[in-house]
Amino acid sequence: MRSWRSLVVILIVGACLIEGKYRDRDSKRQRPHLFSPPSTAASVNLCEKIPHMKLVCHCTHGNSSEVLVADCWIFNPDVPRKDPIWGAFYPHTSIEVLKFSVYKPGNLTFIPTEIVHHLPNLTDFSIQYAQVPEIGSYALANRSHLTRVEFNNCSVVVLRRHAFAHHPALLEINLKFNQIVEIDRHAFSNLPNLERLLLGYNNITSLHDEVFIHLSKLAELYLQNNLITILSREVFKGLGNLNVLSLSGNNINFLGDTVFAELWSLEELYLDSNRIDKISERAFDGLNNLKRLNLRHNRLVTLEKGIFIVVPALKSLYLNDNQLETLTYNNFLPIWDNLLKDDSVLGISDNRFTCDCRLLWIFELKNRTQNDELRRSLQDVECVLYDRNSVPEEIFTNAVKEKNDRVPGDYYDDAGYDNQDDTFVLDHRDVFDDGQKVQLLRFGAENLPCPEELSDPTEVPMSRESIGMVDMGLYSSASSWKLMAVSLFAMQTLIVAILC
Repeated sequence: MRSWRSLVVILIVGACLIEGKYRDRDSKRQRPHLFSPPSTAASVNLCEKIPHMKLVCHCTHGNSSEVLVADCWIFNPDVPRKDPIWGAFYPHTSIEVLKFSVYKPGNLTFIPTEIVHHLPNLTDFSIQYAQVPEIGSYALANRSHLTRVEFNNCSVVVLRRHAFAHHPALLEINLKFNQIVEIDRHAFSNLPNLERLLLGYNNITSLHDEVFIHLSKLAELYLQNNLITILSREVFKGLGNLNVLSLSGNNINFLGDTVFAELWSLEELYLDSNRIDKISERAFDGLNNLKRLNLRHNRLVTLEKGIFIVVPALKSLYLNDNQLETLTYNNFLPIWDNLLKDDSVLGISDNRFTCDCRLLWIFELKNRTQNDELRRSLQDVECVLYDRNSVPEEIFTNAVKEKNDRVPGDYYDDAGYDNQDDTFVLDHRDVFDDGQKVQLLRFGAENLPCPEELSDPTEVPMSRESIGMVDMGLYSSASSWKLMAVSLFAMQTLIVAILC
């Protein structure tokens, strides 16, 4: 009997010991792995400037002496996750703005998620000049009050799934100047109020379809200076409220049909400094509200005639520094009335225009626009004259005479024109592909050759209300007269039909 009692006692004691062991193990698992014990945290004053500290913070206090802003600088190259210095943040749950800036030789290789988790009032969080290779899932601990997040110059390469998720108040994410190559399709989710997303100056080569589909209120998207080569309509799904899209400085070479059709609220589109040599006539379908389009510094040689029909609100257009051989009034007829207003912008200098009567519309625009700045910019438009025989020889004779008769001390601009009397002067030093480059407006409309083989109409454009009704007294092609005759015949036939 005693032996049985002894055995029961031994089993009970053993069971207690085993339970205690597992209880200790579970308690260790539940401890936050970043946080220091309260005694250690209390021994470090977050706002105290002590020499040789790994992390120094400048604090801004509120009316009740609580810390509202902590601007922290990291000078130490080794600040591990379990460093006691992180415990200094625990007592300051009132912090609303928290910023970390890393100064050499300092370093920070992770996002202090647990610190963010213990700051319920945090609205603005940023890290600069760190070495954070990736932004992992729920890196910002689902903080519901966050309105702005910045990881600038942090060497970020990867955005993991749900890297930015469940932040209902978030308005801006700034990830400029990193090394991001790819964005997970679900990196941005449940961000119902995000308005600005800055992803410029990274290494993004492609964008997944529907990568921004959860950002229904996004107003500004910046993707400039990346390595993007191909755009598809599916990339921009869900961005119906987008106002500004910047794709400047990428490697895009072609814009296909309806690529921006999902962006029906877009007002500004920046495609400058790419490699675009072809734009489909329907590339801008759906952009009824587009007001500014920048296509500077690309490789465009021609533009489709109806390319601007679908952008009736366009009033600022930049085509500078391309390889355009001509532009006709047919290109600009859909937006002609907009260009006459005092807030219009048209940049077309630094192209390869051929001097012929297809450019006559530029003279009319210069005379009729209400915008003085636009009028001045048109003075810089140059064209190349390939056939001197098509222009009266006295123009060149007088030009050379003007050049030889210059008085020492008079001011002449670089293009070879006397600014005092606005006289055209030919500059023989400026030879372009066996042609002579001249400044169009000073060369004169009457001197532009008009070869019969030109396929494009050459008459000067008029406002939409007066097209086909007023003779501007300048050059007209034979095709235009045929069109007018057909129109008059059709009108006469209609009148006869009505009367009968």
